[in-house]
Amino acid sequence: MADGWVEPGWMAQVRQADEEFQSAMIACYSEFGLEAVRSIGGGSVGFLDLGGGTGQIPAGVQARVEAAAAECNARVPSTDYREWAFDGAAYGRMIELRECIMSHGFEVPEAPSEDTWTDTEPTSAWNPYDAMFSSGGAPKFTQGEVAELMEACPQSGPSYYVLAPTGD
Repeated sequence: MADGWVEPGWMAQVRQADEEFQSAMIACYSEFGLEAVRSIGGGSVGFLDLGGGTGQIPAGVQARVEAAAAECNARVPSTDYREWAFDGAAYGRMIELRECIMSHGFEVPEAPSEDTWTDTEPTSAWNPYDAMFSSGGAPKFTQGEVAELMEACPQSGPSYYVLAPTGD
């Protein structure tokens, strides 16, 4: 890894579990005519642009996404690491993830304190990818750059859906 950063062993395990889960989810979504991609935050899949550049997802597309999500989430078992508690250990993994991202030359805003993080609702808690992509003036990344960074620095649970701004 860059700058002497050493990957914790759990990242390799997460990477393998993510690959298996994501491949199964992408295949399932394709049965519904949806092109899913490996999502920023790792361990899940998302969609780069369902609104055709408008920023708004049409109601018909949203209904299809919801139906597909319900079916695919029921059919594809979740990975073990998603069962981890929203606690100090999970916070530590977010800090390690931030360090990994930064070791690859990307800027990531500071994390909140552990107490603040663990007291936040899991769906709105700070995570390095969300912080990086939502910070003011965040650069746009190509899909390839996003995939490469996610491969090097996968997020382990708790995981969140993060839509990455891409230039392609």
